[in-house]
Amino acid sequence: MNNLQLYWLSRYLERRNWVLLLLLFCGLAVLSGCTSLGHEARAEPQLERQLSERPEVVSLEGSGELVIALELMLVSRGINVLPSAEQIVPETSSVKRVTRYTISATSVDFDVCIPEGSRQMNFYIAVTDLVENERLFVMNGNYGCKNTVVGRFERWFFE
Repeated sequence: MNNLQLYWLSRYLERRNWVLLLLLFCGLAVLSGCTSLGHEARAEPQLERQLSERPEVVSLEGSGELVIALELMLVSRGINVLPSAEQIVPETSSVKRVTRYTISATSVDFDVCIPEGSRQMNFYIAVTDLVENERLFVMNGNYGCKNTVVGRFERWFFE
């Protein structure tokens, strides 16, 4: 090999090393910014009381991807989900309560949780017994993973 070929070969290898180093740095930056290590600890309820009875119907109010995930989970387990706990009776124009339990849930969705592949979110879930007028379940947190949050709620609701 002559000097010119060695020069271009060294320039190529030098450039390639910088590209690899840059890719490695970017990969580490993305992983450190998006991971939710310890996300299981963020899905522990602050308040957890037993349901008086297993409901056939619940109302679910709120916003964010968590509300959709909770509704899909409840429907798949045979629970009828309504958007409101009250219904207007047209004949009398009176309001009638149609559910005993109401679930209020909100989430602000961020990125993908690296450990499990679901959405990373700040979340709030509360279940209220309208007959006893008491809160039965409250769970909120920051940077939780959707599947972990929904799974923890499901374990409480159906135990």
